[in-house]
Amino acid sequence: MSRKIIYVITRMVVGGAQETAKYTAEHFHHAGDEVLFVTGVETGREGELTVDEVPVLFMPALVRRLSPLHDLRAVWQLYRLFRGRRPDIVHARTSKARVVAAVAARLARVPTVVQTIHGWSFGNEIDRKKWLYVIVEKLIARMFDCNIVVSEGDLREGLETGILRLQTTQLIRSGVNLAKISKVDRERVERLRAELAPDGQRVVTLIGRLSSPKTPDVFVDAATAVLAKHHDTRFLVVGDGAKREALAAQIGRLGISADVLMLGLRTDVAELMAASDIIVHSSLREGLPKAVLEAMAAGRPVIGTNVGGVPAVVDDGVTGLLVEPSNAPQMATAILRLLEDPALCARLVANAAQRVQDFSLTKSFDDTNALYERLRH
Repeated sequence: MSRKIIYVITRMVVGGAQETAKYTAEHFHHAGDEVLFVTGVETGREGELTVDEVPVLFMPALVRRLSPLHDLRAVWQLYRLFRGRRPDIVHARTSKARVVAAVAARLARVPTVVQTIHGWSFGNEIDRKKWLYVIVEKLIARMFDCNIVVSEGDLREGLETGILRLQTTQLIRSGVNLAKISKVDRERVERLRAELAPDGQRVVTLIGRLSSPKTPDVFVDAATAVLAKHHDTRFLVVGDGAKREALAAQIGRLGISADVLMLGLRTDVAELMAASDIIVHSSLREGLPKAVLEAMAAGRPVIGTNVGGVPAVVDDGVTGLLVEPSNAPQMATAILRLLEDPALCARLVANAAQRVQDFSLTKSFDDTNALYERLRH
């Protein structure tokens, strides 16, 4: 029997949480459920994801920033929506949406209310107010029938802070589309390679938002150190965000503009990964980074920062290399190690190909469906 499911998310910028929300909603829509996707209208320099295959309701009151007036309005509008539509399940993602959806759903007596935590709200440069955010997260978690975490790191932190309780928590990793990544246009990959590395340079690529908690500046500092030893290396920065201008200034100041290219937002990320030799992830905090999983699926050796859910995927020296956050010298050493050791790269890629199978979209959908059914009965 089909279910009525309403998904709520604050905004649809380019990001892992947003991609997972989109793919999940589309999957259950095509599986026969009656799905409605609710999102705010704000976008960002990170780019915008569109949901074309599912009915979408845009709610201007659903904003990212703290705004008592907007937040109360969002609660009221969601409450009226839930009372009118009477969904079987409400599933919320991202910090603000998780709060307002929880309150509205409980007021509307929605039978099953679920949240997915893609990293904690207190992880975004608000350490001085962490205690307050922990209290809010703890109160909100009690309003959900299940709190989904996407990584062991978030699970551990949630339990240690007292936000989560094991009996109402489940780990469901955000999956990636393995088939799509493996079926790239090989001719386009060759053209990209020739365009970006015309003299046969090795290509090292960073893919992600250029905003906190990402640290593309650390990647650029590491690139400077690598270029001092390997002039035949080309570094790519793919993405956009609030740090873009500062990053461009840093590259110019270091005199490496010819070797570190800022490509901005791209729609051919899978092909860019396939055209690269090494993929790097650089962040201070992370739930479960899609770029790392996609790089592993693309058959490229990965360097990731030892934060959040990254170590659950990148086993240092086995499926990739781990470096500490904000440590440019360590990142440079890891890049040099891969550039100089083809056998290590091949071993990491082979192991990663096995590991990434546990992070497929299919498994994520199956786990989510099993959870929905358990909570309804």
